Amino acid sequence: MEERIEFYKKYSEKYPRSDVPRKAPLIFLENDAFKQAIDKYMQKALSKGVPPLFKELKYLYKDPAKIKIIQNLLLEYVENLIKISYFNANADKQKEKEPPTTLLWVYYYLAQHFDYLNETDKALGYINTAIDYTPTLVELYMVKGNIYKHAGNFYEAVKWLDEAQSLDTADRFVNYKCSKYMLRADMIKEAQDIASKFTRVFYNLY
Repeated sequence: MEERIEFYKKYSEKYPRSDVPRKAPLIFLENDAFKQAIDKYMQKALSKGVPPLFKELKYLYKDPAKIKIIQNLLLEYVENLIKISYFNANADKQKEKEPPTTLLWVYYYLAQHFDYLNETDKALGYINTAIDYTPTLVELYMVKGNIYKHAGNFYEAVKWLDEAQSLDTADRFVNYKCSKYMLRADMIKEAQDIASKFTRVFYNLY
C-alpha cells in the first residue's frame, strides 16, 4: 500500500496538472487516508468550479463508507463556507478566502449526491438553494429537471428543462435534452417545436 501511495504521489508532483495521479488512489484508499485524499481533491475542484465533479466521482459510490465520508465533508464545507468562507474551520486564515461561487458548486454537488441516493426532498432543497443563489446558471435547472425525472415526475422535469433552454436558446445540447424530456412525457408537438429551432436550419439548406 505504501508503495502504491508513493508511486501516485511521485507522479502527481511530476505532473501537477494531471488528475489521474490524484484520482486513481481514491479507488483503493480507505478511512482517514481516503478522507484526506478526497478532501483535497474536492476542495481543488470546487474552488475552480468544475460542473461535472459528481460524474467524475460517481465511481466511488459503490462503497457506502466512502459515500458517507464524501457527504460529511460536503456538509462541513457548507457550514464553514457560510460562516467563514473557508472549507475548514481550522484553515489558514492567511490564505485567500473562497469566492461566493464555491458555495454554489457545493450546493450543486449535494443536489446530485442526494438525488443519486434517492433522497429527493434533500436534493430539491439543495438545488433550490443553488437557484436562489445564482438564478441565471443553466446547469442548475437541468439538474432540477433531472431530479424530478428520477422521481418519476416527467411533467415537472419538462418544466425545468424548458426553463433551462429558455435561458440559453443557442445551446444545442440543452435543446436536445429538453425535447427528449418532452418526448418522455408524451408531449410530441412541444418536442417537435423545440427541436425545430435547430432542425429548420438544416431543412433550409435543401
